[in-house]
Amino acid sequence: MLLVLENIFKKLNDESIRYIHWKSNEHLEAALNGDTDLDIMVHQDDYKRFIQIIQENGFSLYQSVGEQSYISISDYLLLDSESQKILHIHLHKGLMIGRKFYKEYLIPIEECYYNEAIFDSNYPVKIMNPAQEFVTLWLRYALKTTVLKYTLKRFRISKDFLRESQWLEQKIDKESLLNVIKDFDLDIEGELFDTFNEFISSNKSTSSTIRLIKKIRKMLKKHKTEHFTGLKYIYVRLKMIFRYILQCKLYMPVPYRRVNPNGGEIIALVGSDGAGKSTVLDSLGTSLKKKIDIYHQYLGSGDGRSSLLRAPMQFIKNILKTSKKTSSGEKSTEKNVTSFKELSPAKVIWALVLAFEKKNKLKRVWKAKARGMIVICDRYPQREVVGINDGPLLFSWINSTKKIKRSLAEWEMQVYKLAESYKPDILIKLIVEPEIAIMRKPHEDLNNIKQKTEIIKKINIPAKKIVVIDANKPLERVLENVYSEVSKIL
Repeated sequence: MLLVLENIFKKLNDESIRYIHWKSNEHLEAALNGDTDLDIMVHQDDYKRFIQIIQENGFSLYQSVGEQSYISISDYLLLDSESQKILHIHLHKGLMIGRKFYKEYLIPIEECYYNEAIFDSNYPVKIMNPAQEFVTLWLRYALKTTVLKYTLKRFRISKDFLRESQWLEQKIDKESLLNVIKDFDLDIEGELFDTFNEFISSNKSTSSTIRLIKKIRKMLKKHKTEHFTGLKYIYVRLKMIFRYILQCKLYMPVPYRRVNPNGGEIIALVGSDGAGKSTVLDSLGTSLKKKIDIYHQYLGSGDGRSSLLRAPMQFIKNILKTSKKTSSGEKSTEKNVTSFKELSPAKVIWALVLAFEKKNKLKRVWKAKARGMIVICDRYPQREVVGINDGPLLFSWINSTKKIKRSLAEWEMQVYKLAESYKPDILIKLIVEPEIAIMRKPHEDLNNIKQKTEIIKKINIPAKKIVVIDANKPLERVLENVYSEVSKIL
């Protein structure tokens, strides 16, 4: 059980807050270790205090996008630096269930849950009474699965439902099942117990499963809050798929899952070769994208994702660099400041295309932030040091006597000024000693690493918060420090 969750549940129990972990208690341990969601239902009168407690421990409200947002269901997330996992409390005011991504039933039986809540045998967490959880499990299944859908699945029940059901069946008997059905007071005709009893005794046969689905759907029809749900469900799924393609395949700043209703955050990482920047970026992105819409943007001039205009130029540049390295037998070095004082037509075109690309990328970064997404930037444009480390390349033309040269240099400089107005919420500098960096990246040039390390140390990229992290430490410590800093702003 993670420490932050241990502190929260201790506080909830000490203050006698009425809550329950209301489903999937078969794998509660995984949820308490941050591997799955915590599905918690809280009494209406204790709801505000519950939110105060989890917010005091670092959880923040995130909002599901579009039709996936429900009045009685909220999402609270925390990036935990201890486990380097994103923790998710799926918070419910009442029992709102139905299809995946489209909950169309609101069933008023939550008071029964709190009255019969028990503590888990291994953890100080209140969970649902096993008999109540068993009945609720199959209520959820029947409202997710129509008879048609069950038939199309070749009369097979989901393995997850079967596993949870078998775990719960070992903890209940007929009397407890009958009492729960009476307490729920949903079955006017009084036939639900017999239907459940047949369902269990027949080992969930096809005919008994169909009868259970029909009985539950008929019984709960009065609690349905939406009509034409089949068509609406298809619309919601298609919309999600469309948004997914825009974000994950076309790299557009379009959210499709969860966003911060108070606005997104821009996280920028800079560091020389050997500082572990790529590893940190991959780890952070992997953790966050499990629950939050993130927008990853490469703002450098190397082999990261580039525009259609620059991609062929980058390809040719890499070939030429490889050829030069092979013919000379030496390690290729990065361009330094002096190499851009004499600008060939090819270099000018490269600089203009790169600036145009960065301008478009910066606008997308800002749009993603405005839409509540978490933006992770690999590098960030700056104009404090020119000709290197993502700085302007046409700097030698800025005072040229020729108007066209001066105009091009001024236009390029405006792009880098734009980066200063689109300030990152946090800029993380990974600082590593050149001697350690060259051990990690032996194919790099030591002089280049020394030059870049000194530049990164002294440049002052405008940001709301700048954090310097010692990247000489082992990767586990570096990641822990990065997660700790990022979690403070989310």
